[in-house]
Amino acid sequence: MIAKKRKKEKSVWKDFTGKAKVFLSIAFVLFLAYTNIRIFVETQKGDRELKRIEAIIEALNKEKEKLNFELGNTASEAYLEKVAREELGLQKPGEQVIVVKKEGEGEGVEKETGRFQFLKDVFSWIKEKMPE
Repeated sequence: MIAKKRKKEKSVWKDFTGKAKVFLSIAFVLFLAYTNIRIFVETQKGDRELKRIEAIIEALNKEKEKLNFELGNTASEAYLEKVAREELGLQKPGEQVIVVKKEGEGEGVEKETGRFQFLKDVFSWIKEKMPE
């Protein structure tokens, strides 16, 4: 008797599991790529925020140094004299304070004073004309 050679039959189950393995592998690679991109974007955002905060810290440190320098100068005799003269209007014995006004400064005050002066003049004229 001659042995019959049987052809191997592909089972439906083996075909399905092979395709499922390929699909799951592709899905897993896509998931890893997506999460990698998200991590990269978040890292870039964090780097930008870090640079912004470092710039703020640098500006605040410069301001701190400036204030510390000014604080050291406040105890000096020259600084105290400057503040007394400019801000408090004090003077040394024998000195006179002279205030120089800029052009246009104080014109509104003169106009108001002029109006009030006019009213005062009118009232004084009326008082003179009225019998006592």
